[in-house]
Amino acid sequence: MTDTTDRADASARSAELASLFPALHAPQYWGWGRFDAQFSTELPPDALVTNIHLVGFVDGRVVLCRDDRDHWFLPGGTREQDESIPSCLARELREEAGARLLGEPYWLGAHRCRTEDPVPYRPWQPHPEKAWL
Repeated sequence: MTDTTDRADASARSAELASLFPALHAPQYWGWGRFDAQFSTELPPDALVTNIHLVGFVDGRVVLCRDDRDHWFLPGGTREQDESIPSCLARELREEAGARLLGEPYWLGAHRCRTEDPVPYRPWQPHPEKAWL
């Protein structure tokens, strides 16, 4: 396959997923962070990734975490300064779920975000645009 064919296949798959899950792919505004966000199956450049969340499985069941407020969430969190994406994924999974990654991750996509805030959440993070895998 050529690079052009791969991109065309990825684009067709992305369009198919957007039609199956229109709410996920619709532009959103996240008031808590003052972000305009949009999901895409196209992965962002590494330099834009500030957060990672994962859908993990154990014996066919999804791994979820629960906080002190009794809220359930997928394990993940904020990438540390100079941390690689694989290291962040392993650390967050260990910290949040007490688990470890047993295989290669399969990336579903990312939210690309743009904030109204005048400064980044953490000084080393990209600003005003960032991405969450």
